[in-house]
Amino acid sequence: MTVAAVTYGSVLELPKPAIEALLVDDHDFSDALERSVQRGLTLLDRDAAARTCDPLDDHRTMLAHIRRFLRYPLRK
Repeated sequence: MTVAAVTYGSVLELPKPAIEALLVDDHDFSDALERSVQRGLTLLDRDAAARTCDPLDDHRTMLAHIRRFLRYPLRK
């Protein structure tokens, strides 16, 4: 397996039977792992949505978007 990191860090590998035993025996660990996975997936979804949205350029300011949304005429 190849891993790339943005910052320095350490990687620990646990064998599957050890993780399975922890998940069965320690409900707090199991709950914490579930929350961590859900938080990570939420961040991935947020980042993916940010990459697919249309950026605002010099001609389309945030105020113009808001006015268009509210159907107010733009002042020139």
